[in-house]
Amino acid sequence: MSAKSDRIERLITVRARAVQRAEIESAELAYALREAEHRVAEARSEWHSSMSVGTSAEWSPVDLVAAYEYAISLGRRHDTRLREARAASEKHEAARARMQEARIALRKLELWRDRVQEQGRVESAAVERRETDEIAARRRRTA
Repeated sequence: MSAKSDRIERLITVRARAVQRAEIESAELAYALREAEHRVAEARSEWHSSMSVGTSAEWSPVDLVAAYEYAISLGRRHDTRLREARAASEKHEAARARMQEARIALRKLELWRDRVQEQGRVESAAVERRETDEIAARRRRTA
């Protein structure tokens, strides 16, 4: 293998590691996104259940104010969880984009390697053909 091929193989190895790191990061962020979405669903459920308590003649105005404030706090918690889920989604999309870029860069290097190897095969075939032609020409001259 030529020095150029060795250098390309080293670059491919480095790029393959970068792809692996990007895939791991994307998987971790996908997990974080699922967790954030789960927390949003829990907060939404808790918020909606607090709103469906119903009215009763036994409730005092103080109880109603406390229930209202509790529902407001649950609504804010839901909004916070929703923002966290959106941020996690954006991070995951960015990681997926980086992973795709890393895969594309790796594929480019692999195609470059393949072209260099094909070029080397073509050149060796041309050299062999010339040597064969020279041997045949010598035989004709001596015969």
